[in-house]
Amino acid sequence: MGIEAISRGSGKVSFIEKDFKTHQILESNLKLLESNCYDLINQDSLKYLEKEKLLPFDFVFLDPPFNQQLIPLILSLISEQNLIDSKSKIYIETEFEIDLELLNSNIKYNCKIEKQKKSGNVNYCLISLG
Repeated sequence: MGIEAISRGSGKVSFIEKDFKTHQILESNLKLLESNCYDLINQDSLKYLEKEKLLPFDFVFLDPPFNQQLIPLILSLISEQNLIDSKSKIYIETEFEIDLELLNSNIKYNCKIEKQKKSGNVNYCLISLG
């Protein structure tokens, strides 16, 4: 989704990828775009987001490893660190269906599930904040 955003003229995209091989593939694909509108970080996203002072993101794409219970932790972190605001949107891919109770217990903004579907064993959900 980040590469698509860049190709459509996004101002800035930050990719945070822990796995080195996946990071290398991303790096190779990003070079093909001939753009400097991105940051590519090879680090654990939780550690990176905890220590960096960043402005709120307009759009957050979350696709953490499944079956590690990371979604609540990540949502709490981006909310507490003010990495999202009332205008942000969050897209999540996970192994379980997202519900408002999970969102509202981890995010300090009112959450609205805009769209939610399942494809195979992947649930995906688009959330707006207000």
